[in-house]
Amino acid sequence: MQALRDDIEGMKARFTAMEEDITLVKRASANAEAVGGTNFGKVELLKPNRFNGVRDAKEVENFLWQMEIYFDNLNKELKRQFYPENVVYEARKKLRELRQRGSIRDYVKEFTTLMLQIPNMTAEDLVFYFTDGLQSWAKQELQRRGVKTVDEAIAVAESLVDFRTSGPSESSKKKEQVVAKGGGAKRDTARPSNSRSFEKGARREDFEARKKSFVPKGGCFVCKGPHAMKDCPKMGSLSAIMECMEKCREV
Repeated sequence: MQALRDDIEGMKARFTAMEEDITLVKRASANAEAVGGTNFGKVELLKPNRFNGVRDAKEVENFLWQMEIYFDNLNKELKRQFYPENVVYEARKKLRELRQRGSIRDYVKEFTTLMLQIPNMTAEDLVFYFTDGLQSWAKQELQRRGVKTVDEAIAVAESLVDFRTSGPSESSKKKEQVVAKGGGAKRDTARPSNSRSFEKGARREDFEARKKSFVPKGGCFVCKGPHAMKDCPKMGSLSAIMECMEKCREV
């Protein structure tokens, strides 16, 4: 009696696994139709005979054996229809060509995805492929620490800081933000030299014009005319008279 109960419990566990497999099949079929638009045929297998609930050890054993055969065939058929062809070869090819082009976290994610698709890989191969795909500075650090397993290599790699030469640094970004907040580019306060010399020349000419047109109060000091003393027409005769008087004094 106890053996029959154990068999029934085992049968329930297999039914639960079968439901999970059916759910996976439905999801895979829906994804395949959504992505590629391919219509797969239904999986037609020889189903086991229905168990009628009789308490007979032989009947239970036959039913369980038929269920095992059914699930084995179901797994093979699922892999044949939905599992990509040459998946291991393609995964090995991508793993061999994998290189770190972004952050270490993204590289670890890509590596582990490919690693899970390749069975029977040795620990040495996993460490080699993972280390070889890293950037040179990270590769040297892992080789210096002498990692032995891929789990250790991933843990050490994720603890490192990414040194990226591309992209602006934080200090340059802060400087750009300060310039943007300050109102744009710096204004040129220096005036052009040509305009400065032009302004000096204009002021000089204006001063000379005013100097020439200046008339002292009361007119010319010599003849009282409406002009400056240096422009007086009698200045020539006056200077001649003064020169003559000087000569007479000397005699």
